[in-house]
Amino acid sequence: MQNIIFALGTGRCGTKTLCHLFKQLPGVESYHEPRPSLSRVASFRLALIDYDVQKTIRIARDPLLLSDRNLNYLESSLWNTWLIDDLIALIPHVRFIWLYRDLFTWAQSCYRRGWYDPVSEQNQERFAKLRPVPPAGWPAGVSRWFMLGYYWGLYNLHAQQRLLQHRAPWVKLAVEDLNSLEVVNSLVDWCGFPGRVTTLERENAGSDRITLDELKKRNLYDTLELTGINLEALKSPASWVSVSYLKKLGIPFEFEEINPITPQVATDLKEGVGFSNGIYSAHYSRFTESRQAKTA
Repeated sequence: MQNIIFALGTGRCGTKTLCHLFKQLPGVESYHEPRPSLSRVASFRLALIDYDVQKTIRIARDPLLLSDRNLNYLESSLWNTWLIDDLIALIPHVRFIWLYRDLFTWAQSCYRRGWYDPVSEQNQERFAKLRPVPPAGWPAGVSRWFMLGYYWGLYNLHAQQRLLQHRAPWVKLAVEDLNSLEVVNSLVDWCGFPGRVTTLERENAGSDRITLDELKKRNLYDTLELTGINLEALKSPASWVSVSYLKKLGIPFEFEEINPITPQVATDLKEGVGFSNGIYSAHYSRFTESRQAKTA
């Protein structure tokens, strides 16, 4: 019997937390964004590039796809959102967990972490490689909150459209539900996994990561460099230094307080979501339909 589960979402929505909780289960292989990473091939789908994604997935997850042993497997990543069709084609018995976080708290969390900062050196690279601009380009003068609303809408809309299109079993879970042992263990049962999650305590699930840009903003870059850390490695979009590690080095750091959602911010977020709906209907739905027609 094989229970193969892929968890997906927008990021900052509990995918890493879920992975850590399920590591308590005996005989369950639980991974968050394992290597080789599927982020680049998923970004081809996000960028509307017609590419043989399934070939890359076969290579990257060869042991998983070819295994005939009993297997209890969970892989969580925001990038799984863009691979739903491909995973179903490769793993007919795959199931999905869609983790969801409401727009306002998600946007506040992302803003606090420096996501989608249009003036950020590191995020310029992220936009170019992994977060391409909308096919029609950004409207003039949009704010960072608008961008956040756009990507939140795009990821959630794609998850909804593709999961509803297929017969693969899936469940939608609010991030707040991960604070309930009863709900988490109900999810364990749904996955068909053995054992029980006995505690909600887990190692920090990514909430204390700090980027190179943030180090520079706080004038901590030079201080950290003196410790001998290879800062060049941090220039990769997937690389971070944790605040807990900074504290071990005697370098104090505190994240900025989360600002409240003002009426203008709420408007920008909602307009970004509305913009994503129009872009999805005009471009993503058509692209998906054309790919399916080719493989039919």
